[in-house]
Amino acid sequence: MFSSLGGCVDFNNTLSSFSNSGVAEVAQLKKYQTGFFGKWHLGWVKPEERLPRGFYSPPWQHGFDECFATTSAVPTWNPTITPPEEEDAGKPWKGGMPYVHNGVEVADNMEGDDSRVIMDRVLPFICGAAEKHQPFLPVFGFTRLTNPLSPGQNIPSFTPTMARRSKITMVRSRQWMSRSDAFVVSSGS
Repeated sequence: MFSSLGGCVDFNNTLSSFSNSGVAEVAQLKKYQTGFFGKWHLGWVKPEERLPRGFYSPPWQHGFDECFATTSAVPTWNPTITPPEEEDAGKPWKGGMPYVHNGVEVADNMEGDDSRVIMDRVLPFICGAAEKHQPFLPVFGFTRLTNPLSPGQNIPSFTPTMARRSKITMVRSRQWMSRSDAFVVSSGS
């Protein structure tokens, strides 16, 4: 969407003064319904959580009509709960409501795989635009291969030997891929 050529050189740090149009703003000019869903790396989505660096610059200020976004990485399983391998395991992750929907914190339908949580917001957006015969542009920012990766439920476990040979993140990445494969297979039936 934006590149270092246009002045975006640091996550969460440049869009408030960004003068070029992004893809969503251009799509809106062509009467597209635009939506952003997932991890937003181009500005903070909650004004009260802005760190010493960066700007409050959520997707809805950059041409997105519909937004379901988080600024930070979230656990890949139960994105509102700190995973077992992290400090503060079982406690709310970043206050328990890391996602906002059009500026409002979200507490409902946040259990399980975070890709499913995102897609549960994407599909109604797509269906709504299709019902109105309106062109649409959904942009996804899945939080997948960042920490904390959590295997979730019903995922094949890996052997201790495999864990010793590989970094734990790689093992978690494989567990994530297994879960994603299962999600795709179950969605197609």
